[in-house]
Amino acid sequence: MSLDDLLIRGQMRLHNPRFLISGLALVTLLLSVAALVGCGSRNDGDSNDDANGGGVAISAMKKLPKDAGGFTFIDLAATRADDDIAELYDHAVGMIESECDALGISTDDVDMVADGDTVKILEGSFDLDQVRQELEANGYEADRYKEIDMWEKSHADIEVFALVSESCIVVGSSIDRVTDCIDVIKGDADSLSDDEDVSEVVGRLPTGLLVAVRTGDSGVGSEAYGWSTAKKDSSTVLMTQVILFDDEPADDAVEGLEDVYKQGYGTDKIEVKQDGRFITVTVELDIDDIFE
Repeated sequence: MSLDDLLIRGQMRLHNPRFLISGLALVTLLLSVAALVGCGSRNDGDSNDDANGGGVAISAMKKLPKDAGGFTFIDLAATRADDDIAELYDHAVGMIESECDALGISTDDVDMVADGDTVKILEGSFDLDQVRQELEANGYEADRYKEIDMWEKSHADIEVFALVSESCIVVGSSIDRVTDCIDVIKGDADSLSDDEDVSEVVGRLPTGLLVAVRTGDSGVGSEAYGWSTAKKDSSTVLMTQVILFDDEPADDAVEGLEDVYKQGYGTDKIEVKQDGRFITVTVELDIDDIFE
């Protein structure tokens, strides 16, 4: 099962036509604990970033363009360090293997990834001199944008790398998307955190090893939705999903959502709460269930 399969597990089999739930994108499961931040110091960002809102995922989304439409943050360092979730790490590093090959680095050099669909931010510890040599050997050509090294290769699977610092590399499918990200990092453009819906959803999520958010309608009138997953103990995880609706959802939709989760995940350990336009769902699951 691929990482993408893990993230969409249960999506289409959770239909319940009695309630306005069909088509809701129910996503799942990676585990949580430690905190990392995006490009720059591990202590940058607002002073309360670690208190809520997916913790350092907030700092990560401050590096992505406002029009990214969402992001997925994965704390690879914490996953790598936890033997209980070794299989999960093997799946997670699949997201960055091709990027690491092109850069000539090990996946173990990457501590976190923030994936904005068309652009990725890799944070870790990188030898940039070695990276430059590898990129040149792989046919990439050097350029500069706002005093940042850019390496470009037309028609490649990965067209652009921006070497922001020894702890941060931006990867993109096009020059425009990478320069958009650099504009944000330099403070010259709005970030994804300036999207009100995204900010509100992430602000209600607990810190997680995986924190993700998407904008748009998931099929039930939602404006945005997100999720994070925390490790409860050596065999159990807690997945939290927050859904922001266009209008305050009806009571039967709230009740129906709980039934849908119970059916989809095969557990009664589910709690659904409503707060105005928000619904928060918490599901307790066995780690072993992730890979079934």
